[in-house]
Amino acid sequence: MLKHAIVGCVLALACGGGVATAARLQGPSGWAWREGTDSGYVGEQAGSNTLYLDAPAGNIDLRASHVRMMSDDGEFVFSHARNAPTASLNGFYLGTSTRTPIQIGDSESTTGLVVAGEAGQKSDLQQWTLSGQTVAAIDGEGRLRLGQVTLDPELVNGRVKLYAVVGSAKELLAQGVPAP
Repeated sequence: MLKHAIVGCVLALACGGGVATAARLQGPSGWAWREGTDSGYVGEQAGSNTLYLDAPAGNIDLRASHVRMMSDDGEFVFSHARNAPTASLNGFYLGTSTRTPIQIGDSESTTGLVVAGEAGQKSDLQQWTLSGQTVAAIDGEGRLRLGQVTLDPELVNGRVKLYAVVGSAKELLAQGVPAP
């Protein structure tokens, strides 16, 4: 109840003192509460336990000194329209259209990014693309693919052998030597 009161006060101030009533808004029925208009609103459908923040005709801008997103189950989902082939995550300098790199991780001694697959993975674990064409990838077996060439390291009798694979042709590129 306190959560709803705080959210309601913040929304009332942010939305110019509007009254949170589902009855006076058009759109989906069955709201426990809803504030806004058909072009943008925040609310909770009755019995859903989901907070909806919707701006179908515009943007949602969040600004703070530090933004935290938390998930009890550790899952963050980025959804997009069916006609968009990917979901994008972009960085910009604040208040500009100048793009910046995205950094994953920080200076702590932790792994910055884990890309997880499953046993028997058929699709690539990761791809790097240029104009929609894959130029490099890590395949489901952990091999590096650069263009049409796949680098395939193998451990044979305690020595590393690095092969280049193109189509069905496999060529030895390098072989480790035993330590003295």
